[in-house]
Amino acid sequence: MQRLARRAWVPVVVAGVVMTACGGAEFEEGSEPLAESAQSQAIAPPSPHAALSTPVVSVSCARNSVDGVSCTTSVTGGVPPYSYYWGVRLFLYWNNRTYDSSFNPGGATGFSYCHDPDVGVPPSEDIKPKVYVINATGARSNTAYDSHWFPCAL
Repeated sequence: MQRLARRAWVPVVVAGVVMTACGGAEFEEGSEPLAESAQSQAIAPPSPHAALSTPVVSVSCARNSVDGVSCTTSVTGGVPPYSYYWGVRLFLYWNNRTYDSSFNPGGATGFSYCHDPDVGVPPSEDIKPKVYVINATGARSNTAYDSHWFPCAL
């Protein structure tokens, strides 16, 4: 009977040795258990650098002359330098449809040709400039649109 009791302890001892050798459940008095440590790491706030990885761009435009609309951007987050890409959303009066142009590389400011309608020259289209940026790490921002449509004449 005593021989059976010793055999029952062998798996327990082996398991304890393996767990200790592999950094198992053993911890010193006064320290927190590994499960609690892992849990506290899982709910730790992200590093401040994580918020910088994706840039956010906004755009503000105004008609600066009879020939066009000038825009300026503001970028937050991400890692400079930024590459800027500009385009327009276009509304055509003759077919009552909206189209999006492709994007073209540019700078922090943009210009869209848009002749100001005048007496006897009604608008034929409206434009809404748009922009996005790519930062130094290759992260792409949102696409920002100006809040206004600008009427244009041919």
